[in-house]
Amino acid sequence: MDAIRASLRGAVSINEVPDETVIAVPPSAAPPAGGTTLEELVRSALAPVLKEWLDANLPEIVDRAARDEISRLTGRG
Repeated sequence: MDAIRASLRGAVSINEVPDETVIAVPPSAAPPAGGTTLEELVRSALAPVLKEWLDANLPEIVDRAARDEISRLTGRG
């Protein structure tokens, strides 16, 4: 989990991934014979977690970036 958190921090510039973030892979997510790759399995398992995180954090990130850019452009920063 620590390696995943570290890679997420670098990839999306987040300050913290909560320790309580848990990724549960349901038994139905097991790949069928000769079908699903590990990458597809991980992508399908992470999609709902990532969506939840983005829904909770993206508005604040965009607001902060917009405020910073407006301050930079108007010389108020």
